[in-house]
Amino acid sequence: MAYDFQNGYDEKREVKEYGYLPTCRFCGQTKMAVGHYDSQEDANEAATITCDCPDARAYQLEVERKKKREENIARLKTRLGDLQGYCEDRSVEMNNELYNYLLHMGIAILDGIIDSGQLKFARMKVSASLNNKANLVIKFTYSDGATVEV
Repeated sequence: MAYDFQNGYDEKREVKEYGYLPTCRFCGQTKMAVGHYDSQEDANEAATITCDCPDARAYQLEVERKKKREENIARLKTRLGDLQGYCEDRSVEMNNELYNYLLHMGIAILDGIIDSGQLKFARMKVSASLNNKANLVIKFTYSDGATVEV
């Protein structure tokens, strides 16, 4: 039975206006539905992301870390594309195998497996590390002394 503020209780009207009841998957606290959810899983995710219990906070940090990692990998791929253009301008060939080495080196740095990496090829030196804000910094240096930091 649902309550309608204009007409009072209506036994025929279902309570499923929002469909699912958002509940934190860690502490079981029920949250106010703020929209339509496609499944109970979606509703529980919405509640867990806004809950302030310790387990939910740890989960929120993990979700944020994964999101930031994916953003950093996308930026890494963009910067490696820039490096390919930089190499072409200097008549230095950067093949797919070299691109993959650099990509995996960057991902290993982002994941904390290694602190930094450096790769030398042809007349290029590429070094990568994390800055104070945990963003990946890639430096390419050409033999003419030009250094580009992205």
